Amino acid sequence: MSVLDGAHLGRRPTDVHDHEVLHDHGDQGGRAALFVVGTYPLLWVIGLGGLFWPLLMGALLFRRTSAPRTPESTALILVSQLLVASVPLGLVAFGFNVGRVVALAANVTVWVATAALLRRATADGAFREHLLRLFLLIGAVQGAVVALAYTVYPGSLGLPLLHGLSAKMPSGMASFASDLLVYPSWLDGFAIRSSGMMGNPTWAGATGAAALLIALTYRSTQAGDNALRLAAVAGGAVAVHFALSRSVEFALMGSLALALGEVARRRLKLGFTPIVVGLMALPMAAYIWGPRVVEWATHVNDERVGSAESRGAIYTLTWHYIQQLPFPLLGYGIKPQSNGLVASVASHSTYLGLTFRAGVLAVVLVLAVAVMLARRAAADGNVIGVAVVVFVAVWCIFEDFDGGHLLPLVLVVATTPQHLRARREAAA
Repeated sequence: MSVLDGAHLGRRPTDVHDHEVLHDHGDQGGRAALFVVGTYPLLWVIGLGGLFWPLLMGALLFRRTSAPRTPESTALILVSQLLVASVPLGLVAFGFNVGRVVALAANVTVWVATAALLRRATADGAFREHLLRLFLLIGAVQGAVVALAYTVYPGSLGLPLLHGLSAKMPSGMASFASDLLVYPSWLDGFAIRSSGMMGNPTWAGATGAAALLIALTYRSTQAGDNALRLAAVAGGAVAVHFALSRSVEFALMGSLALALGEVARRRLKLGFTPIVVGLMALPMAAYIWGPRVVEWATHVNDERVGSAESRGAIYTLTWHYIQQLPFPLLGYGIKPQSNGLVASVASHSTYLGLTFRAGVLAVVLVLAVAVMLARRAAADGNVIGVAVVVFVAVWCIFEDFDGGHLLPLVLVVATTPQHLRARREAAA
């Protein structure tokens, strides 16, 4: 069994109490939630991956849990309430649209389910460990799907099974039912992208990157878990490669550098000198490589959909609407479509989009959750937990925290089960 905490990023259970707690599957809601997560690959194969978050929320709320509320879970519930409370302003501003309201409801399920996940993971070490193991399995399976789809390209795997009905599905469901798993794209030349088992390539890459991050530090005494770890590393790397997503790559590189640097600093007992030296070296690195990076980015952005120009158009219009809000503490709730944009208003940035949909207070709450998770993980010596929070936080600058991917699941790695924290406090 694995415990992802401590300076060694994977300290094994050391006594009978650990062993017993990690084998406690928790309440029925927790078991139902683990079942939903474990069956995600099957949901995707059928073509019903878009139902994952509503099913997970239903499973988590299936039975009342005895797990105490945490500040993080309470804050995320408040975010969901602010989203719902903002709907009347959106209906007045943009009119009623069934699709937009359904999209809001789907987004609310993600925030509510994430809050419930953090609450249970903090109270139950077994739930946390099983959830992370299932996430690694999903990362490995997704990598295999991408590799197979690339192998048969330009043919098709014929998956998901309901792909023939995707045109009749709502857009959110249809993105999970498309059999266009790999397709030609462009990134400084011809390239192949893959949406894997998620709603689009960027989301597939983010899920794969998170699986890779966790798998690199996974330690286990159970037979077969090392094979799972290697499969998740390989699957995550494949998903990241075929995502062709700069936001995923930047977030992954930053979080890996943070984790490796912190591990080296602790093991070599270097104090904070490397951090100071690194910060001093940043201006020199920017001076040397900055012009080349800017030149390359400009060249790419001139050609590729989803570039800084297309995102800039979304951000500009989103900010325009935000400035028109009569009550900045609330938002519009729903996201309107606008002709000429590659995506909806309030897309391609969690923070800007949440300001639009739920107001300034919601963004403050989300940032506070990130800070609380990172600080708690750092205090517990959970370096990979800090790295995962940093990855999600950086990625959310450029992308959406919604139902198109499974990235919210990995935030549980930043939690520490209560019995372990209580033991450390007693030892201190």
